[in-house]
Amino acid sequence: MEKDYNTQDLSTGRNFLSEEDYRRIMSSFRQKAKYRDLPDEAIRELIDQFISESEFADPLQDLVFDRVFGNDKQNLLTLLQVLLPDSGISEVERVHGRISSDGPDGKEGRYDIVCRTEDGRMVNIEAQKILRNQSPKRWIYYLCNLVKRQLDKAGVEYDQLRPSYCIVISQEGIGWKVPKEEDLIGMIQEGTLSDKNLSNLGMRARRSSKFADQVIMHFQLVDIYSLSLYAGEPLNIVFVNLDKMRKTPEELQSKRDELLYLLRNLRNIATIPPVILRDFSRIVDSLQLRSMDRDVLDKYFVEMITDEEFAMILKEREEQFSQEIDDLEREHSEEIALREKEYSLELEELDKQHSQELEELDKQHSHELEVLDKQHSEEMERERSRMLSILSSCSSLEEAREAFGEQFSL
Repeated sequence: MEKDYNTQDLSTGRNFLSEEDYRRIMSSFRQKAKYRDLPDEAIRELIDQFISESEFADPLQDLVFDRVFGNDKQNLLTLLQVLLPDSGISEVERVHGRISSDGPDGKEGRYDIVCRTEDGRMVNIEAQKILRNQSPKRWIYYLCNLVKRQLDKAGVEYDQLRPSYCIVISQEGIGWKVPKEEDLIGMIQEGTLSDKNLSNLGMRARRSSKFADQVIMHFQLVDIYSLSLYAGEPLNIVFVNLDKMRKTPEELQSKRDELLYLLRNLRNIATIPPVILRDFSRIVDSLQLRSMDRDVLDKYFVEMITDEEFAMILKEREEQFSQEIDDLEREHSEEIALREKEYSLELEELDKQHSQELEELDKQHSHELEVLDKQHSEEMERERSRMLSILSSCSSLEEAREAFGEQFSL
C-alpha cells in the first residue's frame, strides 16, 4: 500500500515536544560545559526554531544516519542498491565497526556503518557533513582495514579476496584539483612526470573538467598509461557530494538521482515530488523527528545545534531587543510629541478661556465703576443742593456758620 504524503502539511515542522521533553533536552545541553551558562530560553528558542524549519532530521547527522541505515536492514540494502546499481547486491548484514590495532600502541577507530554482502564483499559507509583535510587518506585507511578483515584468518587464500568499498556521503566536495595541461608540462620539466603519461594525464584533466559538477566520484585502481581498471576491482572509494545534486525534479533520471535528491532536500520537503516520498517512504518515515526515541532525540539536538547557531540566535535576540528598544523609543517620541501637541492645545484653550474671563471681569468692573461713579455724582449733587438750600435760608453769616458747623469752614 502506497503511503500518501501531504507536502504542504509537512513543509513546516510541527512542535511535538512536551514540557518534559524540553526539560530533558535542556538537561542534556547542561552536561556540556560550553552550554552550562546559557539561559534556558535561548536553548528552547533554538529547539523551537529548528523544529519550525522542518519536522525531519538531517540524514547525515551521525546518530540519525546510524538509526536510519545502520539499524534498518531494508533501508541499508536500498541505499547500497541505489549507490552501487551494477553490484548485484541482494542481501546484506551489518557487522561490528571497530578497527582493532595490531598492538598495545596501535591506532584504533570505528566505522559509521560496516556490512557484508551475501557474496562476502565488505562495505563501509561514512556520513560526513563537514570534511577534514585528512579525510581522503582516512578513507584509504578504512578501506585497507576492510581488505585486511577479509583475510585475518590463517589459511585463507588471497584469491578469496572480494571487492571492498568505502562509501562517503557528504554535503561538500573533496577539494581536489585536477591539474591543467600547462601545469602538467611544468611537472614534466621539473622531472616529477615523464612525457609518456602526459597525453593520458592531459586527457584526464580535460575530461575531468567536464565532470566538475558530478555528484558521485568512484575511485578504483587504474593504470595511469592506459586508464584500464585493475582486474577484480578490489579497492573502491565511492564519494557522494550532495551539494552537487542540483537537478530539478524534472531532471531526475534514475532511482539514484531520486534518493540523493531526497537526502539533500528532505528538510525542505515541499520541493520533493510525492512519488519520490512514496517510493522511499520507509526512509522518509525513519527520518521524522517525532518517530525518534527520546534518548536519540536529546543527543540529536545537542549535536545539531552548534556554537555558531547559538551565537546566531543570541545575535538575533540582541538585534530583536535593539529593534524593540528602537520601536519603544520611537513610540515614546511619538507619544511625547502627541502629548506636547495635546498640552499646547489645552494651554491655548486655557489661555483663551482666561482671556475671555479677564475680558468679562474687566467689563463687569467697568460697569460697576460707572454705576458707582454715577451714584457718587448723584449723591454729591444732592448734597450740594441740600447745602445750597440751607445756605439760602440763612440771613447772616453767623447763622450759616451755626447751620453748617465745621463744614462751613471747610
